[in-house]
Amino acid sequence: FKLRDGFSIDLFADEKNVEIVNEMSVEPTIQKACTTQFQDQTEQAMCMRTATAGVLLGHILGELGQDAQVPSVDTPDKNVVTETDDEHPAAQCRLDTYYQGANCTADVSTFQTGEDYHVGTCTAPKFKAGLRPTCWFKADATDSFRVLAQH
Repeated sequence: FKLRDGFSIDLFADEKNVEIVNEMSVEPTIQKACTTQFQDQTEQAMCMRTATAGVLLGHILGELGQDAQVPSVDTPDKNVVTETDDEHPAAQCRLDTYYQGANCTADVSTFQTGEDYHVGTCTAPKFKAGLRPTCWFKADATDSFRVLAQH
């Protein structure tokens, strides 16, 4: 992560991510997406760790919200908002966000100011994966944003 003063922080740089992932149970959909998006084995492992953590959190949120269906990377939220939802969306939508974030290949060292959502994030048309789900995010009308084609 890049800080305002120019210093960068890699929160997981000292961890043995590949070894950690080798000991985890990673869903096949996550494995396929992460190995498709990232060529480097360490980046693939980070993607898998992050996406798997998102699944676990999605399950907790679904349980707390008493959702009828258990959130899954294989059942993305199909809702499309007319304006960005700054509140807390449903557990499935949140899981979709964690999963897409894990698959975003934008440069993590790019500082995000909050003024332009294109900077340091995966947005269409430059990126095809890692896009913010439309169950909570509405791009500006001037964007050539496409509805997120899940999987």
